[in-house]
Amino acid sequence: MKILCVNAGSSSLKFQVYEMPEEKVLINGYVEKIGAQDSFWTVKVNGQKIKKSKYLKDHTEAAKVLIDELLENKVVKSLDEIKGIGHRVVHGAEKYSDSVLIT
Repeated sequence: MKILCVNAGSSSLKFQVYEMPEEKVLINGYVEKIGAQDSFWTVKVNGQKIKKSKYLKDHTEAAKVLIDELLENKVVKSLDEIKGIGHRVVHGAEKYSDSVLIT
């Protein structure tokens, strides 16, 4: 079972795909400088590090890059193979002191 984990920041998107239950990392990467002319991303797959650059105006375009990399690097043949997505959200303030399920 493949699980995608993401962590979106104000101008970045980090991601990693695990094969579960083995917890094997199939791909990981990050997109940096989203919204800037010098946007770039780096992925590590099969021990190889790949860096690419292209202007990405927003997180929608960064997510498209993530999807394209999963497909191009044959991490998945179809997005249907991803059975779960976890997203790191930081802002608990006084209301949340532990992890919670977003509904």
